[in-house]
Amino acid sequence: KKADFVDLYISNGLHNKAVALKEDLIEAVKEEELVLEKAEDKEDLVMSITIMGHGCEDLLTPWPDQLPISTYFKNNVRVYSKACVPDVNAIGNIYQNEDIIKDVQRKFSAVPKGETAAIVSTYADEVRDKYIRDVSFSKLSKAPVSLTRGFDKLSDITNLTRASNLSTFLCNKNFSFYMDSETEKVTPIMRPVYNTIGIQLVDIRIKKTAADGSVSYAQIFNPTDPKYSRIDLTNFNLIYKSGLTYVLKDILKRKDLVKPALEIFGLTGKKDRIFNLSLEQIYHFFQLIGVKYANIMDYTCRACSIGRIPQSVTDSIYKVEQNFKIKPVAFGKRLKDKRSDSKKHSKKRLKRSDSKSKRSRKSKRTRK
Repeated sequence: KKADFVDLYISNGLHNKAVALKEDLIEAVKEEELVLEKAEDKEDLVMSITIMGHGCEDLLTPWPDQLPISTYFKNNVRVYSKACVPDVNAIGNIYQNEDIIKDVQRKFSAVPKGETAAIVSTYADEVRDKYIRDVSFSKLSKAPVSLTRGFDKLSDITNLTRASNLSTFLCNKNFSFYMDSETEKVTPIMRPVYNTIGIQLVDIRIKKTAADGSVSYAQIFNPTDPKYSRIDLTNFNLIYKSGLTYVLKDILKRKDLVKPALEIFGLTGKKDRIFNLSLEQIYHFFQLIGVKYANIMDYTCRACSIGRIPQSVTDSIYKVEQNFKIKPVAFGKRLKDKRSDSKKHSKKRLKRSDSKSKRSRKSKRTRK
């Protein structure tokens, strides 16, 4: 009879085992859900900028290793530096700024769905030879620039062959945005050239890491898009109140961050443009808007804030900087391709949760 089977089922304690088994299954499902939840898709913001102006660095007072800003610039910020060598100037023609900016924009826009390491390194290789030739010609022809302070160190063959390459920020740097002085008068004919000085936005993309470890990219700002063709360069220039506001409000859709960003850059009150900005301020700006990775194309000098330093000190600092020029994560593509490893680890976590649930069921049956 059915009643007899029910009595037998209860008397043997099988009903308790069924409940225990059900609980174990629920635990196993929860563990698997927890593992999958941890491995869900992740999105990181990647921003790329150019910096045109003057530069001066605190080369002899680097950030302590334990500071977050030090770790961030070592691991998350890729730097192209025209000067590249510490305490060395960068020479150029201000009339070429716009062409340089647009060239960099095109380089990034040509690879809208790829990681950015190859874009920056390829660019550095492409422009290096021309820069070396320009400096060498200025030296041989005794051009006016060859008579400027610091040119001898710049044109030294050891330093010159290191120019226009990847570098790392290990200390604070102060940027100045003017031609000759903050009080200079800018004529209408020079205004377009003057507007190229500053921090130009050249690319924004999202790095998407799927649960299985695979990586893809989505470009969310492409300045070469025809819709931006009639827009003034100051709209993408972060040293202008209008430019910083436009980037946050219209491109990133983060109107709520406009006010704190303006405060970080010192664009308060009636001030519509800044003449000075530090690397630490740029760091705080990146942290505010959630920039996980950045590419900084730096065309400014690398003068030392306390004056000229011996070549031996320059060499020592340069050597340390070069140790960090290749990032542990290539902004989406791990070195030695660890994406496959992440898949293995994901599977191992699932297997461990399965074995754990089995051991749990076994121990509960033993206790019963």
